[in-house]
Amino acid sequence: VSTLDSALRVLLAQMGVGVELAERLNAHVWESSAANKFITLVASELDPCDGSLKYVNAGHNDGLFVRSDGAVEHLGSAGAPIGMLPESAYRSQSVDFAPGDLVCFYSDGITECEAPDEEEFEMERLTEVLRQNQKRPLEGIIAAIDRAVTDYRAGLPQGDDQTVILIRRFFMRLQLLTASVVNLALGTVIRLLAKVRTRSVRRPTSSTVPSIEPISIQSPI
Repeated sequence: VSTLDSALRVLLAQMGVGVELAERLNAHVWESSAANKFITLVASELDPCDGSLKYVNAGHNDGLFVRSDGAVEHLGSAGAPIGMLPESAYRSQSVDFAPGDLVCFYSDGITECEAPDEEEFEMERLTEVLRQNQKRPLEGIIAAIDRAVTDYRAGLPQGDDQTVILIRRFFMRLQLLTASVVNLALGTVIRLLAKVRTRSVRRPTSSTVPSIEPISIQSPI
């Protein structure tokens, strides 16, 4: 992650979130990281003036966009994980917020949390928690996710980090909340949610296809 973080800071000073950012990060990580590692990533940029969210999803879990009427859209991946291939095509995508809409980005420690029978929590259960609690304050939604995941594993130890980013639009402002449900140190994650993965085999060649501590930020729009 340190390799990605340093490159991201330099590139964001030169450009916004988009295809070029993902392509240059991919080239940098491919050249500088261990051959058995790659990174799934969601980089996003929030425009507080019109409430739009531009994002690039490189092999990460689908973000969940919950409309105020309960309809759910998936903010899916549009490119390979960063550093998996020497070259990869990416696509910049965006969503527009209406008042009451909610966006959730999360790490796979949430959806891959296992019950004693080894069944995973999965995206469907997370979606249902968001729907049932979408009118609550963001801190309440985070607490509901934490409780649902903790109850689901029924006393088993937590197997992976669990991080959630929520963004909601009110009538006159945007609210963003970031929380780690394992009390990890919280950094500047408004733009980034990344997950480093280790493969048991080398990366393919170019010819091969391969207790919560929340932060709340409000901006006028």
